[in-house]
Amino acid sequence: MAWGKSGSTTTTTTGDTVTVSGLSDNKFYVVLGHHLPSGNFRTTYRINNDSSGSEGSSGTYALRKSEDGGSENTTTYQTQIKVGNQDAAYDYFDVSYLVNISTEEKLMINYNMRNGGNGEGNCTNRVDAVGKWANTSSVISRIDAVNDQGGSYASGSNNSVLGSDLTTSAGRPTNVQEGSRWEETDTKKMYHYESPSVTFEDDFSSSPNGWTLNAYGSGQTISGGFYNSPNTPSNGYKAYAFGSPDKFVFDFDWKITNSTMDIPFIILSSDTSGTHSNGGYGDPPSGHKRIQFMVGSGDIKFSSRYNDGGASEENASASSGTEVSHNTLSYFRVIKDGTTITFKWYTSNANREADTNVQQETSAVIDDDDYNNTADYAYLHVGAYGNNGQNELDDFKFYSGVTSPDTAWKELGTW
Repeated sequence: MAWGKSGSTTTTTTGDTVTVSGLSDNKFYVVLGHHLPSGNFRTTYRINNDSSGSEGSSGTYALRKSEDGGSENTTTYQTQIKVGNQDAAYDYFDVSYLVNISTEEKLMINYNMRNGGNGEGNCTNRVDAVGKWANTSSVISRIDAVNDQGGSYASGSNNSVLGSDLTTSAGRPTNVQEGSRWEETDTKKMYHYESPSVTFEDDFSSSPNGWTLNAYGSGQTISGGFYNSPNTPSNGYKAYAFGSPDKFVFDFDWKITNSTMDIPFIILSSDTSGTHSNGGYGDPPSGHKRIQFMVGSGDIKFSSRYNDGGASEENASASSGTEVSHNTLSYFRVIKDGTTITFKWYTSNANREADTNVQQETSAVIDDDDYNNTADYAYLHVGAYGNNGQNELDDFKFYSGVTSPDTAWKELGTW
């Protein structure tokens, strides 16, 4: 069993509900509630937004509760589970445990308390409650905290739901907090949930920082946080031991400064030579490979090229979507997942991180034998092939061995 966050909602305005919806099917749930007062309120709970029936005669909920260890009160045929106490303008905290089997009634244990007034001179109050939702045909997918008194929940009120069975096809949950730990009882392996480390990066805050500028052409500089290629054709490079990873993510922030966009390029290459006069670009020499990421007339494209005794290549170019704008910083992502390479561009880093509002996307399946039977990527080239390919590279990050720079499970060892 692995507990993980199944959903959470924090209110941003005053209101009478705190809704956590879209819950995956888990056998058990823990619900944590912290409700702030805007006038007198009482917390009740509804499951799957069910308020059917008439209060006291045909509702689908029943409850037994006691306040501060006093006598028990029971209510049946309710339209919500009234775990809180009436007319209380105090901070409220509760913990609920629920069992969720579709063919069984949904049972709840709830412990809640109020601060009883600010300051150490006011003692807290508690309520112990047990209740149920008498539904035997559905699983829980939504839980609402509902105020049924004259006040409201203040902004900042929260409900968070933990589920017991948050697993993926790989057997480990992904919707958990960074820093979480996972222990597999069958394998005795331990894992830590963390963001992958950047394998290589450069923000071009110093120069030359190992770069060979103007290997062909002239005018390339590193200044102002940019790798500048103002005169084209041009080519510069730096050695990086990228290897030949089965998976990688390559993010870079790039500004094309000429509206013609005559093939500015960023290239992962196993060597520094080229069949074209500007080096780096074109077919690699025997035993080598390179992958060229380019913009041509506003469209993104790439060419994955090999020479294991005879030159071959896989090419991909976007033919739809929004073209890259010149003189505007654009955000690019390359993902290699096995034999598939995907190239995307976005208008902001936030969109890239969320993989939303993709402006253009193109992909190709590469030849695995060609890829693995040629030398490792060992250099990053920056420049342009055409006469009007001026560009500025702002930043790049290369993550080896992953298909996402988001958090992931890392094996720690065994216990």
